[in-house]
Amino acid sequence: MIEPRRLRAPGQNGAVLAEPPFANVGDLLVQNRKLLSDSTTGLLGRSWRSLRAEARRTAVETAHQYMLASGEPVPSYGCDSIIAAGHQPELGFGSRTSPLTAWPRGTASLR
Repeated sequence: MIEPRRLRAPGQNGAVLAEPPFANVGDLLVQNRKLLSDSTTGLLGRSWRSLRAEARRTAVETAHQYMLASGEPVPSYGCDSIIAAGHQPELGFGSRTSPLTAWPRGTASLR
């Protein structure tokens, strides 16, 4: 579990504040998937597994349709996992670049 603590935006131009740290993301994703896969609870009579799968399919299909309609190239990818990130302007700062672009390649194993 992540302990709440006060975070400060980095002062350097182009720096990224990552919480949890990039180095911990792979293990946290594995733990999260296991917790949800092993769960015997659900929502509205559906398992978390099926709800998560439907949410991923819907997000990928929606992105695909948006890109087609916008004339953008549509990448070929599956929907086993989605990692989303963004800026938080309500905190007084933001970025037009996704924090995921700063993710050091090979830092986390996404299984």
